[in-house]
Amino acid sequence: MLKSEAVDLKDLPVYMEFQKTKEIKEILQRISKRQALVTIDEIETDEHKQIDQIVFDYLGMLDYERKNIVLTLKQKIIEREKKASTQSALR
Repeated sequence: MLKSEAVDLKDLPVYMEFQKTKEIKEILQRISKRQALVTIDEIETDEHKQIDQIVFDYLGMLDYERKNIVLTLKQKIIEREKKASTQSALR
């Protein structure tokens, strides 16, 4: 994607109008009042789940697709953390 030209990107939505401005602002306010959590824990917060729902609804994703994406994200985070801890142990 770094070498893509504008013509290559014309079919990709770079701006999405979620129509949930009030809800998004409320989520932002709640998040701004608390400390960030470890990434894997953050995924399980109500705020993150609400954001996921807004995005998945906008994209018209089915329930099984949503679950698959979240599961894949969690697996990638765990793999990255294991790799990072293994590499730091080798130093």
